[in-house]
Amino acid sequence: MSGDRGRICLLNYGLISKFAIMEVIDSHTHWGPSITLGTDVTTYEILAQARRSGVEKIVIFPFPSTALADEGINEKLLEEAERIEEFIPYYYIPESLYPIPKGKGFYGGKSLLSKLGRISAQ
Repeated sequence: MSGDRGRICLLNYGLISKFAIMEVIDSHTHWGPSITLGTDVTTYEILAQARRSGVEKIVIFPFPSTALADEGINEKLLEEAERIEEFIPYYYIPESLYPIPKGKGFYGGKSLLSKLGRISAQ
């Protein structure tokens, strides 16, 4: 009987180790200041929550209100993503639908208009 328990434990351990190699990615995280919400989500806050939750990579993009008021927030976000390896930067596409800048390091884009159709990095 005890031999069977040992085999069951090894089998369960094998299943757990197969799933343990999967990377957990948070696919929707706002970073930086929000004009409308009056808050600022910091890198420290995002990384602390990710570590507590077992998240390894984080797709980040600016809050819409800030991105629409100051497109420079996209550059600040990109600079932060270059510094923090867990971050996957997305460009906030303004309503004028400027294309995602090529060769900058953005992995995709987010827009209020993206719900109407797929918008991707060019």
